[in-house]
Amino acid sequence: FEAQDEVVADIGFDIKYNLTSNLTLDVTANTDFAQVEADEQQLNLTRFSIDFPEKRQFFQQRSGLFDFSFGNTKLFYSRRIGLYDGEQIPIYGGVRLTGRQNKLDIGFMNLQTASHDPLTSENFGVLRLKQQVINENSYFGGIFTSRIGTDGSTNLVTGLDTDINLKGDVFLELKVAQTMDSDVADDIRYNFGENSIFRVTLQRRASLGFFYRFFVNRTGSEFDPGIGFSRIEGTFDYFYKLGYGWQPKASSPVRQNTVEVTSYNILSIGELDVRSSFISGQWSTEFKTIGSLEGQLRYNQEHLLPGEEFNLVGEIFVPEGDYGFVEGELSYRSPNRNALRSSLSVEAGQIFDGERFSFSVQPQWRANIHLDLSAGYTRTDLSFPERAGRTKTDYVVHQGNMKGDFALNKHLSASLLFQISNVSEQMGANMRFRYNFSEGQDLWFVFNQNSYLDRDAVAFGDPRLPKYDTRAFLVKYTYTFTSD
Repeated sequence: FEAQDEVVADIGFDIKYNLTSNLTLDVTANTDFAQVEADEQQLNLTRFSIDFPEKRQFFQQRSGLFDFSFGNTKLFYSRRIGLYDGEQIPIYGGVRLTGRQNKLDIGFMNLQTASHDPLTSENFGVLRLKQQVINENSYFGGIFTSRIGTDGSTNLVTGLDTDINLKGDVFLELKVAQTMDSDVADDIRYNFGENSIFRVTLQRRASLGFFYRFFVNRTGSEFDPGIGFSRIEGTFDYFYKLGYGWQPKASSPVRQNTVEVTSYNILSIGELDVRSSFISGQWSTEFKTIGSLEGQLRYNQEHLLPGEEFNLVGEIFVPEGDYGFVEGELSYRSPNRNALRSSLSVEAGQIFDGERFSFSVQPQWRANIHLDLSAGYTRTDLSFPERAGRTKTDYVVHQGNMKGDFALNKHLSASLLFQISNVSEQMGANMRFRYNFSEGQDLWFVFNQNSYLDRDAVAFGDPRLPKYDTRAFLVKYTYTFTSD
């Protein structure tokens, strides 16, 4: 291993200009996100990849306007821009236009990133339009995204959607999109059935009385949104949720009870074989003074095709085959109005051909308007039988974090995040100090560090791991130019 120490100085700018009272233009150059809080660690006990939330303010602003999702599949996933495999990619700059003209919502973004092995310099673009139709709760819209590399690679996505308020709380949602990627052969690139996705959803958006949600979804085998997020392709999905919520009489300590039955089924296109599915029963009780209690019982089915075998938490081998397993969860959350509050959850049952037990606690103390402290700890015990290809059968996952937000006044504030996990075998620290001179004028001091928990060599003959994976201290001054 070779230690790399360097001091880097850079400059960039962001300009916000109000074209009209409802239309704002943002221009950015050499965009920097040094002051952004680190990602919180997540435990993934599924065979699918997970998407982390966006924490960069530039992309958080008006993010709902750019949303075009098919459940877990997103046509626009902003973390594709300026991030790769957990590392930041320099953004040369770009523009963003957001707002409303009459009854038309407009969102446009175009950014250019630097090259970062194995990626070339790329241009990312997205245009999102939503026109209010019929009534104030209905719209017809469209989206266009592009990802173009300097090596000639292109990925283009077009989509149309509508959300119609049929009556009261009842909505009908229709969505369709198609991708075109330069890496796909011509006979498939223009084959709508192979590179498209569509969804039809009918639902009653309510929490009291009888409510429901149904959808069918088809995803082509070559569907590939270049700046989006997709977990699985070549599938036909159907989903239903049936629920009922009611409020007891006024003298009851309960504010509301809810029961639900939910099922989600992912089938392969053609044979309609089950790839992944679950059915669950859930109840929740919200009390007037002591918080809320929830319980769930769930049956899962997973069919892993050849080539889909994987290592659970990177340790326990799960081979191809059919799996059916049952799990349950019980959780409690104390009232948000309490200065000292917490959430507790217990999960137990089967997972693939093994068993698991998980316990999680998350206390939080809001001392006053100046200080907010929270922590979290999760322990997950995994136990699997011996079988071919499996070298480890038992594993205990430990994940913990501590977080603090402090504000002395409107000018001086600080936040701290400490994390530890034996899955990543790292301990991370992220500390941010901010001094706000005035609106749009900030001075940031940021410290980031990731340390290895186990420094022993991975294989015989390899050197020991260094003490630190990454360590950085950053100073950033921002001044926002605005015009009314």
